[in-house]
Amino acid sequence: KKKTYDRHKNARCRTDDYTSGVQCGTTNHDYYYDGHCDYNKHSDFRSLDECKYKCDRWSKCVGFEWNENSDICEIWIELSAKGNTKKANNAECWWVEPEEKNYDRHKNARCRTKDNYSGVECGTTNDGVCDYKLYWDLNSLDECRNKCNGCCSGMPCVGFEWNENSDKCEIWFKDNDEGNTEKANNAECWWVEPEEKNYDRHKNARCRT
Repeated sequence: KKKTYDRHKNARCRTDDYTSGVQCGTTNHDYYYDGHCDYNKHSDFRSLDECKYKCDRWSKCVGFEWNENSDICEIWIELSAKGNTKKANNAECWWVEPEEKNYDRHKNARCRTKDNYSGVECGTTNDGVCDYKLYWDLNSLDECRNKCNGCCSGMPCVGFEWNENSDKCEIWFKDNDEGNTEKANNAECWWVEPEEKNYDRHKNARCRT
């Protein structure tokens, strides 16, 4: 699908907590879903259009930053739910605009796995296998939902959980066919509703490669 962007001139991209972010390859873990890096840095692009093209074509890209003085292109893979930026001359930050999803909303409930388990938080295991990513720095249910709308194209968000008492947001990655939940006060679980597929039907035929 074609991406649309929120363009910020004379600005650099920033994380949810307004830090400059972690460059991939500078930590022991480069998996975007583990939260150990925020962007890939490229110094071999010659124009803003080339930087944008890289983001357009890469499913994991949620935004990019281009500096016309240094010809440095940062391809961001960790979404800033607020589209944060910092003023800077000769730079531009382009955030991919989240695509609105349809949800099945469960009030007073927490999200659970297919086997009704609480799930594994990303970044807490060595093998990178996880069910959800935890955020403590979002201010509202809307910000949590925006995180899911735009999160991590290479590992799509299939739902989110918001706790209004603790301002805790869980972004779920693993698909839950049954939309399992567990009763809990002050929490909501929103499962993404499956997108209807279109089919090309062939009668009196078997599928072949």
